[in-house]
Amino acid sequence: TLDDYQESLLRFALDDPHSVERYPTLRDDYFSMVFRGYNEIRKSYLCLRDIEIYVRRFPYGDTAIPRSRHLEYHITNYLHEIYILKGRLRAYLKRIGRRHRESPTLDEVALDLLDNLIEKTFAPIVKARSVHVHEYRYSDDDLDRVHTFEFVASHQSNEEDGYRSFELPYDRNYKEVRREWVKRTKANNDSIKRLLDDYFGELYSLVFQENGDLRFPNSGAGA
Repeated sequence: TLDDYQESLLRFALDDPHSVERYPTLRDDYFSMVFRGYNEIRKSYLCLRDIEIYVRRFPYGDTAIPRSRHLEYHITNYLHEIYILKGRLRAYLKRIGRRHRESPTLDEVALDLLDNLIEKTFAPIVKARSVHVHEYRYSDDDLDRVHTFEFVASHQSNEEDGYRSFELPYDRNYKEVRREWVKRTKANNDSIKRLLDDYFGELYSLVFQENGDLRFPNSGAGA
């Protein structure tokens, strides 16, 4: 029952692994798949929105962390989270479709269109990073230039000739690159938000009944 699932979630939140006093059923398994899959996608999206804020600010002025590495760190993690979110969206779509493959409400054409929409939305973003996502650190010419100016400026004293000639370009380049990534992350996240609206809007009628109750697949449909 719904009360059982609510009790399970409450116990999980309280770090109690014993959900209910019975063996899990196929419906329990399906409920867990729907909830956990949605929650993983939600966390990935919220992380992207968080990074949109992180790249705007540098809160470590009194530490040894330089601005360039702080910015690069969040850009690298942003692209990694994009990669994760894309994978989670496609995997969730496949799992839902597999569970409902015998359901009269299943529209395989619509699911294929959703999968194509995921590819189309993420393609220009994922292209910014090597396909060997776990092997190479993200870099581009703008960030490399900021690193170079920062390195030279940080190894000069205020009394040395030419100090200002490196400090000012470094500051200007850093702000330009940061400004560009602030715009880019916001535009990307807005595009992903529109995708998620379409994505879950399409899945809703498959996963839920008209009254809002969860639509369980037939026992013989891979539930």
